[in-house]
Amino acid sequence: MSDSALHQHLSTSLKEVDDDVLAEIVKVFRKTYSDALIAVVFYGSCMRTRKYDDAVLDFYVIVDSYRNAYKNRWHAFLNRLLPPNVYFEQVKLNGNEIQAKYAVVSRIDLSEKTASSAFHPYFWARFAQPIAVVHVSNPAVLQWLVTIQQQSVQTMIRKVGCMLEQEWTSKQLWINALQLTYRTELRVETKTRAEEIYANNSDYFDGVTTAVFKESFSELDARRNKTMCTLRWKFRNIVGKGLSVLRLLKATATFANGIDYIAWKIHRHTGESIQVSRRLRKYPWLFCWPLLWRLYRSNKIH
Repeated sequence: MSDSALHQHLSTSLKEVDDDVLAEIVKVFRKTYSDALIAVVFYGSCMRTRKYDDAVLDFYVIVDSYRNAYKNRWHAFLNRLLPPNVYFEQVKLNGNEIQAKYAVVSRIDLSEKTASSAFHPYFWARFAQPIAVVHVSNPAVLQWLVTIQQQSVQTMIRKVGCMLEQEWTSKQLWINALQLTYRTELRVETKTRAEEIYANNSDYFDGVTTAVFKESFSELDARRNKTMCTLRWKFRNIVGKGLSVLRLLKATATFANGIDYIAWKIHRHTGESIQVSRRLRKYPWLFCWPLLWRLYRSNKIH
């Protein structure tokens, strides 16, 4: 299958962005990961708005290997066991404090976990959406990122295509895709989040859909067994929520004040105030379960 139309659209859409704030954050990443760092990818609402006040910027830090990236073998082990490791960084610039959250993933893991054989959408759902590049170690890495995004788009459509009705639009495709992947994680997003993401990036998503059709991407036309497809998505939901809990708990071990960050994030997205007790902060793996269950039962997380 020729991939020229999709590849060309993604090459055009993959922005290289820079400003004083991003440059300062990249300095921190380069100092922390040195020669292991091959790329920094910017994503999320701050990427689109470029407004950083009272916000947490989201990044993927891509490294050549966990062994080279970490002096701490425990962190390297955790990243291999359940990628990515998530960290929190604060950078001061011109008297302002910029907050950033970043996930570390190796080049090999990112390639494997966006491939069509990857069951869970944690990586391919994220990289099928708009992203921007703030650092690459060389031009070849930039082209590799286009390939990763193309692979992610193709994987997303293969997994979602069997859930579509006979007649659908690009808007329905992507909103459905985003909603399906949200259900595989413990999300604290609003119910209209998928519609907002599509509306804010419709040129990108519609361009992807058009490019896919130009390439006669047969998975969209094939009427596969919807019952089996639905069962696979239900299984993804079960597996994904379990992985989300493990990643949340892992985050408490990989950056300082992890519980406070999680409480802040839940409050920001749901309005639910979380009182972080001393014992919860000290032993999150033991005392988080009643809180998570209460939020899940009240539909604060999904």
